Amino acid sequence: MRALSVMDATVEVKTGTVSQAKARYNIGRDSVIQLAEDAGAIVHIGRRVLINFTKLDQYIDDELSE
Repeated sequence: MRALSVMDATVEVKTGTVSQAKARYNIGRDSVIQLAEDAGAIVHIGRRVLINFTKLDQYIDDELSE
């Protein structure tokens, strides 16, 4: 039998839910939604609302560097 190999588990997540964004940025729901709207990082798929972490990270970096 062939041995199983361990794959690199460092996958960067591009989008996530509001709850995941709250945990990632350690801020409240309303603040996450406001930041995401300002950054243009809201993604609607049907009824589901996702946040594009790549755009939001870039927006936060740009705002903090000013």
